[in-house]
Amino acid sequence: MFSALGVVQKGQAQAKLAIADQDTPNIHIYDARGGSNEPMASIQPHRVPVLAMRFNSHHDTVISVDAKGKLGHCTAASQLY
Repeated sequence: MFSALGVVQKGQAQAKLAIADQDTPNIHIYDARGGSNEPMASIQPHRVPVLAMRFNSHHDTVISVDAKGKLGHCTAASQLY
């Protein structure tokens, strides 16, 4: 199982798609409108695989939870490029 999240920031032309790798703690960031299979960036905010992510557009924040139950958060603009 993997987790995917669409991130569209207010006032930004670029939409991003964050996909958590099911076997590693990596989250790969893609340009949702670009059509490329290569990620724009990859981040590793947890030590174990991420099970779920949710974007709060009002606060421009992504909340995530990993396989050990640890919650994480980051500002979409700084972490999701």
